[in-house]
This record gives sequence, structure tokens and C-alpha cells, in this order.
Amino acid sequence: MTLLVIVALLIGVGFLLATAVLLAAGMLSGRIRTAGLIAGSSGGPARIGRLQALLTSLGVIAAYSFTAIRDLSGDAAQLPDVDPVLLGALGASHLGYLGAKGLSVTLAVNPGGVGDGRS
Repeated sequence: MTLLVIVALLIGVGFLLATAVLLAAGMLSGRIRTAGLIAGSSGGPARIGRLQALLTSLGVIAAYSFTAIRDLSGDAAQLPDVDPVLLGALGASHLGYLGAKGLSVTLAVNPGGVGDGRS
């Protein structure tokens, strides 16, 4: 690897680590509110759609990060392609979240369900 690539890699990793530290500090101190991240704005129980979308997103980010770090340690000076399996998992996860969200909105508008016979 050339010196320029090594310096760019170190700057990028340093920036990501600094961002992670600042985000963690903000969450732990309460300046960044995370109360509605899983439970929703009403403060009710955890919503499974949000939880699975969050966990899938974190898993895909971790898997891609490990792949990128492994590939950048060689002679490659570019980010690797995203694995189609990771894209499929992320798409399916978010499609499930949007489906659950659409269902909850539909039931909130029409509490009796779709086609309940009310006029």
C-alpha cells in the first residue's frame, strides 16, 4: 500500500472511532435520546418490527465493516462490493418493518379491521 492510502485509511478509521465515541457519550449522558428507538413514541412495549430492523441493520453494518477492513488490509485501494445476501437481508428486514408499520396505521384508521362491514 502506498503512504497516501495508509494515511487515508488511518484518517477514516480515526473519524469513525471518534464518531462512535461521541455518539456513545451522548447516549450515555442522555443528550441523545434513545427512548423511542425500539418502544415507539408512546413509550409502550418494544415493537418487534423496529427491533428486528435495528438488529439486522447493525448486523449488516458489522459484516460489511469486517469485510472492508479485511480487504483494505491488502493491496486493494477501494471498498469491496456489498454482498447480495447482505442486501437481501437488509431489504427483507426493512420490508417487514414497513409492512408492520402499514398494518398498524391501517388498524389505527380502521380499528375494526379491513372490510368489517361497518358503514
